Amino acid sequence: MHSLNVGVSTLGLLAALVAPILAQESSYFVMYSTDPVVVERVDPLLSPGTVSSHEHSVIGANGFAATMDFAQTQTATCATVPVKADKSNYWFPSLYYQSPHNGSFLRAKDNSNTRIYYKFGTGGNGPDLERSEFPKEFRMITGNALLRHDDGSMGSPGNQLNWMCHDGGNNPRATGFPTGFTNCDAQGFAATIRFPSCWNGKDFNPASPQAHMAFPINQDGMKGCEAPFNVKRFPEIMIEYWLDITQFTGDYGSNDKPWVLAPGDNTGYSFHADFINGWEPGVLAAAMKTCRVGNTAEPLDTSSCFGANSLYTDAEKRACSGSVKNVVAEDTGTTSYIKALPGCNPIQSGPADATPQKNCPNVVTSLGDGGSGKAVSSPVGTTTLATSTSSKTTSQLSTSTSATTTKSSAVVSPSETSTSGGSTSGGPASVTAADGSTWAAAGCYVDTVNPRTLPTNGWWGNPITNTECAKGCSKLGFSISGAENGGQCFCGNSLGSSAKVDSSECKSPCAGDSSQKCGGPARLSVYKKSSSTKKARAHRHLERHRQAAVS
Repeated sequence: MHSLNVGVSTLGLLAALVAPILAQESSYFVMYSTDPVVVERVDPLLSPGTVSSHEHSVIGANGFAATMDFAQTQTATCATVPVKADKSNYWFPSLYYQSPHNGSFLRAKDNSNTRIYYKFGTGGNGPDLERSEFPKEFRMITGNALLRHDDGSMGSPGNQLNWMCHDGGNNPRATGFPTGFTNCDAQGFAATIRFPSCWNGKDFNPASPQAHMAFPINQDGMKGCEAPFNVKRFPEIMIEYWLDITQFTGDYGSNDKPWVLAPGDNTGYSFHADFINGWEPGVLAAAMKTCRVGNTAEPLDTSSCFGANSLYTDAEKRACSGSVKNVVAEDTGTTSYIKALPGCNPIQSGPADATPQKNCPNVVTSLGDGGSGKAVSSPVGTTTLATSTSSKTTSQLSTSTSATTTKSSAVVSPSETSTSGGSTSGGPASVTAADGSTWAAAGCYVDTVNPRTLPTNGWWGNPITNTECAKGCSKLGFSISGAENGGQCFCGNSLGSSAKVDSSECKSPCAGDSSQKCGGPARLSVYKKSSSTKKARAHRHLERHRQAAVS
């Protein structure tokens, strides 16, 4: 995950000053969330259909699942936020306390005071009529999970990222974890972060998850979005993630920083947030035209921007907390101390960016079998995976072409659907790509996930087959393709230390042709290029430059 350049913000993030500043400068509303709908290692944006690298706290609606599209969000029946029409999800890394006595970890409790601000006004406190609601399949990320120092992208405290102890007096704050306190009993410990709001009209890309968005400059309307991020300007989302750390009071000194974020960060700079849109069409657009600070209570009530009977009660919100069952069977350190953070996340203090770990023993890499898109708990040690009701792994938002859900047009001969003749990848024995190169089936391999065995998401819009996955990876300039869990395609140039397993473990029917098998849970149906061309080599050369440019 890579950071964004930060434009000038009109929002102050000191919680005690947020409302007055907003009142002076913007139309907005704020939603208070109760406890999360789920806490676990799931991230449908960066790790669709499989286990994420680190723990997340997920708030919003209970349609949350390991694989999501807009239709999945609309299956929600409740939410931890008040507006019924907002079936979105928002998630961020969990915070842990590291014991000074033995180095073990305990997850900090959610405060039930987390707030989501939607800002959509002008500097003159009027509605910005050039703001647009989010497209159905929209999603975005802010922050950088690998960051371990202040590289300037986070801005000064009170700009994009801010940590503060709300102690009722001193209120120490900083871009990373602050010091100067021994308790936050008055209100709590909070991280505040804002999302970019200027869009270039392109899809979310897991390989470069922030490339489609940018922060605005300090101007109203579309003038605030510089080209090429001036296709649309959305409301600015700002999240305050509140935590209750009273259970640790008296166990640390004022100069200590005993806090560790789930990615193994004891600096605080890696805090980040994800958003997947689930707003019912038209509701947010209408609210942005009528909402004013003057008639927007904090928190929202029935007389605010969304009309009568449009909001969940506090009791209904609380009842929705925890309503999504865990699909990753592991101890998250919520009720008792654990020796290591969930996943493979040793503490990396920087100042260099953290290095993702791989080949970690005894790390859960599979999900429980839910089957309906809703997460269902599974016994410890299970290796099955739930296939969501949606097989999409990226958004489909192109402004120039419409998304397609038709079956792949690839011509498949009878020999291609046979597993005879040496093919152990569940598809044809070989595939001929557009550049004339031959891709041979190499078998079924383990996807190590953290980091992925094949790092680039090569899914390009159609329901996949092994044929289309190999051809797509060839177009991107790679030499290895891997279809996973029926609906995903990954590309790379090396399998690293990934283990080859029996072909029976690649058992998921391909979304584009059910007669083929496209990998399985954390399993890849692998094809390797056996002949190359100058064109393919040039593609790989350009791809290396592209990867270097975004790293």
